[in-house]
Amino acid sequence: MSKPLPCPFCGGKTHISKYNPYANPNDWCWYINCVHDDVDKPSFCLGSRTEQPFYSRQDAIEAWNKRAPR
Repeated sequence: MSKPLPCPFCGGKTHISKYNPYANPNDWCWYINCVHDDVDKPSFCLGSRTEQPFYSRQDAIEAWNKRAPR
């Protein structure tokens, strides 16, 4: 299984979130976003998270790792 790379836009570390938007035990979704340890640095960047939820952790990681600044 591959690991998420740092954010290609800001270099931030990645955070993987799993949540259930519909309260259905079979509908879990995955998002990945960048985070910063520095409190003085904003945690939002232009590419701060995957554009859509994914139904598998691996699909979310693969989509995240393919992003590149335009």
